[in-house]
Amino acid sequence: MKKQHLIVLGLALVLLFGLKYLLGSSRTRTITDLSEAGISELIPSSLDRSSIRWVRVTTPDLPPDPESEAAGVVGKQAEARSSDGQSWVMASAHGVEADAGKIDEFLDALFGVTGELRGDHSNLHEDFGVSDAQAVKVELGAAAGDAGLTLLLGKTGDRPGSHFVRVAGEEPTWHVTEGLRDELNLYSERTELSDILWVQLEVIDVDETSITGIEYDGADARYVLSKGAAGSDGAQTAPAGGGTWSVVEPALPYDARAASLSAMPGRLARLRVSSVLDPGSAECALGPEAAIVRLTRAGGDDVEIQVGTKLTATEEVPVVIAGREGCYGLSKWTAESAFPRASQVYEFVKAYGDDRPAESEATWVRYERGGESLTFERAEGEPWQLKGEGEPNTGKVDHVVRSVLGLNYDDFAEESKVSADRLEVEATVRVKAGGRDLRLEILGERQASPHGERYVRAGGGTEMESGFVGLLKQTVYKPLLVQPSELKTGPAS
Repeated sequence: MKKQHLIVLGLALVLLFGLKYLLGSSRTRTITDLSEAGISELIPSSLDRSSIRWVRVTTPDLPPDPESEAAGVVGKQAEARSSDGQSWVMASAHGVEADAGKIDEFLDALFGVTGELRGDHSNLHEDFGVSDAQAVKVELGAAAGDAGLTLLLGKTGDRPGSHFVRVAGEEPTWHVTEGLRDELNLYSERTELSDILWVQLEVIDVDETSITGIEYDGADARYVLSKGAAGSDGAQTAPAGGGTWSVVEPALPYDARAASLSAMPGRLARLRVSSVLDPGSAECALGPEAAIVRLTRAGGDDVEIQVGTKLTATEEVPVVIAGREGCYGLSKWTAESAFPRASQVYEFVKAYGDDRPAESEATWVRYERGGESLTFERAEGEPWQLKGEGEPNTGKVDHVVRSVLGLNYDDFAEESKVSADRLEVEATVRVKAGGRDLRLEILGERQASPHGERYVRAGGGTEMESGFVGLLKQTVYKPLLVQPSELKTGPAS
């Protein structure tokens, strides 16, 4: 009897487990054996690849994740439109030109995508990240507002580049091995959609060898560079494509920077921006103070660039390309290296010459600012002494001396184009060293410039050409532009 009971009990258990499986599979049939899973093309044959005229990607808002301490993600949207299927514009980025090649690559990947079935019921959608609230939505169609297809991209899958996907309005969830997330640079569920997805960032694309001249017209400076015949006179170098480049304006007696002149045409021929700006923003209101850069090209089709005077919050320089829709952000570094300025076209111009004294030779310093004047003296090799009450801040005084003796101009400006208030003296530094009396006047901030330079006049060294005033970068003049009280310790003199 005991054995019979055990047999009956075993059969009952088998029936119970079988019933549970049947009931469960009727609710959520999940396929885990990939060898038996169906593989399907997700794009219906009725949707013609060549008919697509708009594509839109929308990422969802995601709250912070307390478990991983990941920050919340703001949902974004990118939309490209085309009238002919060949050229595209970014409707989501103020109508600027889109990179048609990248859109074609995305559409090719999308129309070639196939998936393995992983689940065929809606109660699995959240697990796979393909619910309407979680998923990245990809819409496309042949006519505006008519979505011929909407795909919902879910969580990353079993291997790199894979993820889950669902066709909107349908229940099955598919696993794709060469998915679309990588094409969109969405490498995880919490990656933020790029503001420049599909944007054509190369806003100038011309043959470098076709450029024969570069003109820069700023509010207070003008540079003209010209490519002439090889072997011509003047400050020159031989760039790719033959010929030589020379500095035509301003005609200053300094050696040209060969490597920089050689590289400048190439940088401008393939000018690449880093962002799209709101054309209605204050930064993009360029106005008459904007600098104009012109590229003269053999056979015509010259290029004109307007360069703004206000940096964006991310330290980009706004630029507008004539004949091209939109206002773009150019990295500050690119702007400084691509557009002509003294430090780009001339070898370093030392304010006090190649034979400037050594720091150890300085024996006398006077600093004047805001009506206050401090004088420091020392015998050569001895510590500084402050004339008057208080003790010198030796480190600060040494820094001022070092900065003065090592000055290199960053740029020049035509003095007649600078407003009088910008030429008012903010501070004066005098240094006696090596038998020379060096004088530096730090003036106002440069007008109409995104780089924050200051005008300066230097005396006792390499005299500035008549009609010009020098400019220093922020990193150079800031150690010099201090309050007199910073140069000493103790009571005021």
